[in-house]
Amino acid sequence: MRYIYLIFLFFIASCVERIDFPVEREAGIIVIDGTLSNEDVLQQVRLGATAASPRVPIPISDAQVRLFDGQGNFENYVLDPIKEGTYILMGERLKGEIDKTYYIEVELANGEIYRSRPERMLEQQAILEDIYYDFSIEKESNGQGIVFENLYINAYIDVDMSQADSSFFLKWDVEEVFLLTPTDFPDPFGYIPPPCFVYKYPSDIDLNLFDGFQNEIPRLQRLKVGRQKIDWTFREKHYFTVRQRSMNREAYEYWEKADNLLSAVGNIFDIPPAPLPGNLYNINDPEEEVLGYFDVSSTSLKRFRTFREDIPLDQILECLYSPSKRFDAYPDYCLDCLSVRNSTHTRPDFF
Repeated sequence: MRYIYLIFLFFIASCVERIDFPVEREAGIIVIDGTLSNEDVLQQVRLGATAASPRVPIPISDAQVRLFDGQGNFENYVLDPIKEGTYILMGERLKGEIDKTYYIEVELANGEIYRSRPERMLEQQAILEDIYYDFSIEKESNGQGIVFENLYINAYIDVDMSQADSSFFLKWDVEEVFLLTPTDFPDPFGYIPPPCFVYKYPSDIDLNLFDGFQNEIPRLQRLKVGRQKIDWTFREKHYFTVRQRSMNREAYEYWEKADNLLSAVGNIFDIPPAPLPGNLYNINDPEEEVLGYFDVSSTSLKRFRTFREDIPLDQILECLYSPSKRFDAYPDYCLDCLSVRNSTHTRPDFF
């Protein structure tokens, strides 16, 4: 299980700290997790309730979720037909816009209503200038005292903050998408199985925060925001996307405390959440504990991609058809690429 490290890898150590705290567990606590940005993409909210056992929250798929702006306009989210507990904003009536205020309202089947405190979408003050990568070889132990070497890819960014105001807060999220082409077995109909596009998140460094209060640093250079071991997912085209989010102080403080709540898909839905209240509350019972955060933040992004020939490591194409290879010798993901977690046949616009 991977944890988020709130690490700021730069020469100003006072701007960053890693926070750890014990994870407690109680059943039935509502968990709401969502983001509204100014990106032209479908915005999502995830809804669940904690279970008593150490497992992910139980999805809630029978709620009504609405987005409101500061003028009282609203738009309904629609339930994702594939992902349980996930609601999608189509953006037909409301879209995230700079300097406008938004909040969500969640009504459960039992009539309980939860809201997020209104947040204004702040303008990007820092400029995400560049993204690039390098490789590193690191010695690791397998727990039995045997030391071996692994190859990693490291993602870096440069950020210009020379024109920023005296108080701002940033969060950088890193997302990966890689191509997975299943085995094309010969058949009399000439059928070619469609490829999959698989989403994943870098290990070890998953989320970075920056406190820009009274900041005097004009530029961040070579800020390390992602680290991933080279494995079979790099045998074809592989994209890294870094999103820079500009947020308010409350959101910053929430994510600063969320270190041990975040997991491999980048949010609190993938490990048992600890009691970390965010900006959500029950309108009829303000004392009820509600977990999660609805984040309103402006976003800018940069991407880079790698191909098989860019990786300084021999990559065996396991899914490539060979007449001499037995059917059961192919990995499961070669036979059914949708069996891989977070995979889809829908090609991203940028791919």
